[in-house]
Amino acid sequence: MKFLTKTKTGGDPLKDASIYVSTLEDNRIALQTWLEKTKAKLNENDKDIDDVSEVDSLIETLRELKAEVVGKKEVFKTLQQQVMDIADGDIGTVPGKRIQLTVNDFNNLEKKVDDKLRNLLSFEEQLNEFNASKENLRKWIKSILERVSTL
Repeated sequence: MKFLTKTKTGGDPLKDASIYVSTLEDNRIALQTWLEKTKAKLNENDKDIDDVSEVDSLIETLRELKAEVVGKKEVFKTLQQQVMDIADGDIGTVPGKRIQLTVNDFNNLEKKVDDKLRNLLSFEEQLNEFNASKENLRKWIKSILERVSTL
């Protein structure tokens, strides 16, 4: 284990490793709690859009959520790197597996936020195109009616 050769406390390397692993697990639990809260926020916004005026609000909410996720990305990478360092690349240990599951959960959340935001932005674009087409159709109908009335 690389970690055991890195300890410089002069103490028991196994005790130092145990404390380090415990700290990693505490960090993992805190990040898992954040993940669960963030997933709940995402699920709150996972609804059918009843009113097109909600689109802008949902996009803003998803952008804020994406900013939160991006802000935590480095923390998850660091946690993953720390577990790789103490396990010499073998994350088969129980704490290593738990941390890897948490990191995978984060990656899935990040992808889900990106997908939802992309879909909502695409929907907004389609909605704008529809509204523009509708307005053009109204103008065309109005011009036709004006021509017919002059006949």
